[in-house]
Amino acid sequence: MLYRMQISSETDKMSGIVAIMPTAEYNSAMEGRHVKAARAMLGLSQTDLCKLAGVSRATLNDLENDTGDPRRSSALAVEAALREKGANFIDDGDIIGVTLPKNPK
Repeated sequence: MLYRMQISSETDKMSGIVAIMPTAEYNSAMEGRHVKAARAMLGLSQTDLCKLAGVSRATLNDLENDTGDPRRSSALAVEAALREKGANFIDDGDIIGVTLPKNPK
């Protein structure tokens, strides 16, 4: 499991449906597949993301495959690196996913 972003009261200006989650906080609903999807959507290799987040490849593998017991700080670092590149993790109550702006950073 990954970490949850605290949902703000602000809604996504484009759809008016999906909540933006601006700050990192534990999220038992987020899964490693969302990290893997965000990484793929951004065109980052595991090595690239590890360098950006300052984590080992073994830690990233554990996060992406929901295995092991990665530190909370490591998961937050990966999440922050993905957000810095433009990934948005969404949770509207029914759907959990990842979105990117049309022109990611």
